[in-house]
Amino acid sequence: MIAFLRGKIVFIEANSVVLDVSGVGYRIFVPASCQSKLPAAGEEMLLLTYLSVKEDSLQLYGFIEQQERELFVMLLNVGGIGPKGALSVLSCLSPAQLYLAVAREDIKAVMKVPGIGKKTAQRLILELKDKLKGRVQPGEETTPETVSGSQNEAEDALFALEALGYSVSEAIVVVQEVLRSSSKNISASELLKNALQKLDARR
Repeated sequence: MIAFLRGKIVFIEANSVVLDVSGVGYRIFVPASCQSKLPAAGEEMLLLTYLSVKEDSLQLYGFIEQQERELFVMLLNVGGIGPKGALSVLSCLSPAQLYLAVAREDIKAVMKVPGIGKKTAQRLILELKDKLKGRVQPGEETTPETVSGSQNEAEDALFALEALGYSVSEAIVVVQEVLRSSSKNISASELLKNALQKLDARR
């Protein structure tokens, strides 16, 4: 398997990037979230990759973050979701949004992804719930009840923590802790502040 490719960007298209690796051009399909982080043409970069092998074609899918690649592979194991479907999910939902949608069993959130109907959304949530739960520390499992309160504030805090470099699973754990010990009307800024204090105390 091709685990990663390092090379210069030749050009960027709607859903893919062409990478020049030692004189060979590789077309790599990437999620929308990855495209926004790509450097300009001519710049060198490394993409984590997944090679999809079919009878009539070989296709490469690329990711900047290992977390996205892992989620992509998990999505491939969901019945009814192929590589293009998995890429579409990651283009519409960030890792944090996908974690929360699965945790809350939010079928409507998953159905916002083009090509994902109700049955596929239900199957996705059912098949990913245990796998994603295993990424949270014991005793801090992600359940609908622990994240449904202060939903928008929790999402804002999660996105902020993710932007600061914390992993999604680490962010979910600490946000859950703050929500459990705070009032239901806690603001996103206060939630983020308390979460950062807890994270700093663990260092």
